[in-house]
Amino acid sequence: MTVAMLLFAACDSDRDANPVLDDNNLPQTFKLNTPAYANSNISLANSSTLHFSWSQPAYGFPAKTTYVQQISLTNTWEPAEVDEAGNETKAATFYQLAKTTTGEVSCDVDATDFAKGIVVLGEYEENTLPTTPMDVYVRCLANVEGGHGKVISNSVKIKVIPNYVDPINYPNIWYITGDANYGAGATWNASYASNIPFDFDPDIDYDASWNGTYTKTFYVNKSTADDVKSRFKIVKGIGDWSQAWGGTFATPVLSSNAPNFNDVGDGVSPEETGWYKLTMKVDGGTSKSLEIKKLDGDNIPDESKYPVHTSMKIEGSGAGDTPIEMQPMFNNGHNHVWYAEFTAVKGIIKIVDENGKKYCNNNYPYGWAHDEGAAIPVPKGKLALYFDDISGCYQFRSVK
Repeated sequence: MTVAMLLFAACDSDRDANPVLDDNNLPQTFKLNTPAYANSNISLANSSTLHFSWSQPAYGFPAKTTYVQQISLTNTWEPAEVDEAGNETKAATFYQLAKTTTGEVSCDVDATDFAKGIVVLGEYEENTLPTTPMDVYVRCLANVEGGHGKVISNSVKIKVIPNYVDPINYPNIWYITGDANYGAGATWNASYASNIPFDFDPDIDYDASWNGTYTKTFYVNKSTADDVKSRFKIVKGIGDWSQAWGGTFATPVLSSNAPNFNDVGDGVSPEETGWYKLTMKVDGGTSKSLEIKKLDGDNIPDESKYPVHTSMKIEGSGAGDTPIEMQPMFNNGHNHVWYAEFTAVKGIIKIVDENGKKYCNNNYPYGWAHDEGAAIPVPKGKLALYFDDISGCYQFRSVK
């Protein structure tokens, strides 16, 4: 009865009401069982799940409890530290797996997520990840419904053979490629430098498959038959021609062998020089529609507000000691799209124009650069960065 009185509090007007957990008097821990496979050198590449089981914390009543597993390479469990701007200054020493369980005292966690956690904690690249068995520590976090009753289990050690999983879900969206791009020419869809990604919509919360609506606004010249400089296609991925948009501006066609826009005989797209806006809807990894609209009047970007810049650079600790020059992606006198590949160290970057104005935000791997007081956090590795100085949309890719 004494324990019950410490753990529960009842409403004075209803002594028979359900008890309320007292967060000041909680169990100190609970038991996570050591799996039977703990010393079996489990290959994460050849496993789909890892099974764990535990006993419910001794709350004193059968509370509706949610559980989640956390892993560490060092059996230390320190949270990340951040500065006033929200930038991470010290990484957490543990990784929380995505799988949660409510009301059950066992679960099968995703082996791919487990492998990803190892890569994050060790800051491993694909060529530095150990190929031999390694120790990983696992513990369980319990919370009662409503966010109360946080209790942490003991940790157990298991041996696994790691598997490289890219720790970041990089954007996987469609690209514009072709002669209209700066310096693309014969290298259509051959590299990051010859492909311009669509911009994200800031009002859409994209899912893990990147479904949603995308746009791109840019200026393109009408070309003549003897000056082929403005053809392009829209492709599903860099080096991927499995789906591509071609046809004409008025009637674009999605095909596995789509022609160049207006590339019939000596004809070249577009029919008129000017600003165009492309709007694409993507669902299930497939482009469902593409609209190409020539802009006029107030819809045309105001280049007194969005000047044509002569330079964009990447600066900051994530870029190393020397600023990195970004390259323009159009050579038609109206370039507003910039690109760079660089080897990043874990840190922060800002995009800086020729006048010293900084474009940044706190988000990764994409966002809208508008806050000079922020900084973009970047991981270690070889990265590609795109930046549109009209929309403000920036986005990263991992370069293999």
